[in-house]
Amino acid sequence: MRSTPHPLSAIPLFAGLGPDELDELMAASRVRDFPKGQVLCSEGDPGDDLLLLEAGRARVCRYAAGGREIVLAEVMAPVAFGELALIDGAARAATLIAVTDVQVRYLPRRAVIGLAESNPKVAMALLRSLAAMVRSTNDQLADVLALDVPARLAKWLLAQAGDTDRLVLVETQESLGLRLGTTRVTINRTLHRFQRIGRIRIQGTAIELIDRSALEAIGEG
Repeated sequence: MRSTPHPLSAIPLFAGLGPDELDELMAASRVRDFPKGQVLCSEGDPGDDLLLLEAGRARVCRYAAGGREIVLAEVMAPVAFGELALIDGAARAATLIAVTDVQVRYLPRRAVIGLAESNPKVAMALLRSLAAMVRSTNDQLADVLALDVPARLAKWLLAQAGDTDRLVLVETQESLGLRLGTTRVTINRTLHRFQRIGRIRIQGTAIELIDRSALEAIGEG
């Protein structure tokens, strides 16, 4: 009898599977460790594997025609990456870069697709993952088109803090700027402006939300 949770059970995609099915997936997979800054896969690569980030943090991005990086998200383990290419067999739609040292498990496409075809729970989990991806992309695009930088930053601060009044910046201001469609300098300037007018308090990498209602008003644009 297994006394500890199965390593794959932490991935929402496989949360409903039994130990035997998870063991089969583990047997078909391979694991690699990568250092900070390593490109784990690139936009346009074949989508032959589902990538499971088992430790660390990674940045999901694309590149504009001029080479400018567009950050789509930062993800923390445990999380799956590459569902889109996994389903349609096309090339990868984004690049994944290690923000910290990471551990990645590779699951062959044929193993995951075979499981999805035989197990409705996995198929539904894939659909939910894709739906969440589309919603997130739509929200991000709407914010970039409709909101200025202070509004985007205020919304991000509130989302990261959740039900609390405190958050810790686990990514650099440069990375956050790329995510919000602006620059490190603008992020830094806006954070300190929020502090000057009493909306937040900055303590190193920690940020305390002093006036949530004012930030909510700013985030509405």
